[in-house]
Amino acid sequence: MATTLAWGETALVTMTLGFLVNQFTLDDAIYGQLDGVGVLDGNLEGIDVTEYVKSVQLRRGRSSSLDNFEAGSATIVLNNNDRRFDPINDASPYWDVSTNETGVQPRRQVTVSLADELVFVGSITTINIAYNQDLSDAIIGASDDFVLLANQSVTTTFTPPVEVSGTRITSILDLPEIDFPTDQRNIATGGKDLQALAIDAGTNALQYMQACATADQALLFVSRDGTLTYTDPVSTIWYYDVAADFVDANEPITAGVVPYTGINTITDQTFLYNKVVVAKEGGTEYISNDAASQASYGISTLTLTGLLLENDTDADALSTQLLDAYKEPVYRFDDMQFVVNGMGSNSRTTLNQLELGDGIKIVRTFATGSPLTVERYYQVDRLQHTITPSQHQVTVGLGDLKTVIYAFILDDTTFGTLDSTNALT
Repeated sequence: MATTLAWGETALVTMTLGFLVNQFTLDDAIYGQLDGVGVLDGNLEGIDVTEYVKSVQLRRGRSSSLDNFEAGSATIVLNNNDRRFDPINDASPYWDVSTNETGVQPRRQVTVSLADELVFVGSITTINIAYNQDLSDAIIGASDDFVLLANQSVTTTFTPPVEVSGTRITSILDLPEIDFPTDQRNIATGGKDLQALAIDAGTNALQYMQACATADQALLFVSRDGTLTYTDPVSTIWYYDVAADFVDANEPITAGVVPYTGINTITDQTFLYNKVVVAKEGGTEYISNDAASQASYGISTLTLTGLLLENDTDADALSTQLLDAYKEPVYRFDDMQFVVNGMGSNSRTTLNQLELGDGIKIVRTFATGSPLTVERYYQVDRLQHTITPSQHQVTVGLGDLKTVIYAFILDDTTFGTLDSTNALT
């Protein structure tokens, strides 16, 4: 059962260790009944291992807004003094006597929940056992299903039709050699049509789908509940879709507002691009330049060629879009840090419910200087949790600013003007 941590937050860690249960057994009064609890191949049930957990580290996301999302990962340290998690211990409660094999194996599912919110779902990738005299730790490494997709490939060359990106993603997932579960995916329609180019045998499934996302400027990641997620193109967000407001301790903490412990800012040339070159596969290169920026900072080029886009007009529009976004160095917030221990339950829940790609608002107040208050909107690019018996720390990494759209309000001095951020619908 879930464990209540010292500061009141509940935590639950499960792993599908052990052996098959509920397996159909011929002539058995319980498991031999058709439409009963017996399953032909049996199933593995998640075992609560929370009482043995010494620490949990989770990381999901990407390094920057121009990168692909990486596989989410977990490192869970377990008390192994009784050797229950040691794969060679045939006295372990997770040893399967029917097969004479350990039930502590790679590819077994791992889940981590905080305050009844799933924050990680993945599978075991590594099992390391450390011994110090009679004391022992089991260090379990786990990753989400990106690792599975990264090891799957197209087996037969085929040429899909011209189709919108979400349909192309679905066609890859539906291939017999991929066969990704339909109940573990959430694939949006997408925005751009992709070319009818041959997909060669041996093409890596994950890399190809990431190429689809790059062409469409959409997001592809595994969500906190283990769902493979593909979004529509990321550009604007309505004000009512902002997932959370974050403020520093100097601001009043009201309903729906979460205080952060620390925040970093950055102004650099990492994302300064004043020349952008974009081309679809086999298409014309579209080049967008900003002469003023080039005169001030020198020429810095971002190149995206060989895209799967069908239409040259989409490539042209993308070059303009990226130039507008990156032609000037921008003062921006980079990471937020939280110590969850002192938070109320509502703030903890809001933080644990955050998802990659969520739009959020950040407010920072200053004791001196001008302006005294800064408000910015960002996208969640990274989420990290570090949990020990004494503390829960969270880092939220911030991505490119989203344009926030507000409803048009007649005669309002702010929202009564039709422009890029005030819209009728």
